[in-house]
Amino acid sequence: MIYEPTQAIDDDDATDDDDGVESSADVVVNELMADNRASIFDGTGSTSDWIELFNTTTERVDLEGWSLSDDWTVPDLHVFPQGVSVEPNGHLVLWASGVEGLVDHLPFGLARGGEAVGLFDPEGRSVDWVQFPAMAADIAYARTRDGWEDWSEVEDGTPGSEN
Repeated sequence: MIYEPTQAIDDDDATDDDDGVESSADVVVNELMADNRASIFDGTGSTSDWIELFNTTTERVDLEGWSLSDDWTVPDLHVFPQGVSVEPNGHLVLWASGVEGLVDHLPFGLARGGEAVGLFDPEGRSVDWVQFPAMAADIAYARTRDGWEDWSEVEDGTPGSEN
């Protein structure tokens, strides 16, 4: 079976008016996979769901105190500890494994039927909130280019590298 991705999805009602527009946030949710069965393995050899963050700036961004969550009412499900940062124009892959206590593993998984995930600053303000559709196995939901507003479905994804 050959996978044919769906059309790129705009985050608004206008047709392609924001193609090529970059996000104004310093760090954004850039790509995710909600049903990872064989596309990439984490450090334990498991095929956990994953979320990739992207630093849109030319400076390193320290994530200490920032948080990631799949629940708008509980923004601090995973709070980044001291020492976690994203390099300039760099990527950070996090495993949505449901495992607590590991810096690169999140205490929640992603729903393959679709849901949302958000990044919050140390004050608890939403920096980026991404709603994604139902996902097939080993299909990523990714910005069409790193940091851009439009999204599309991508076979296997590009975790840790350029979209």
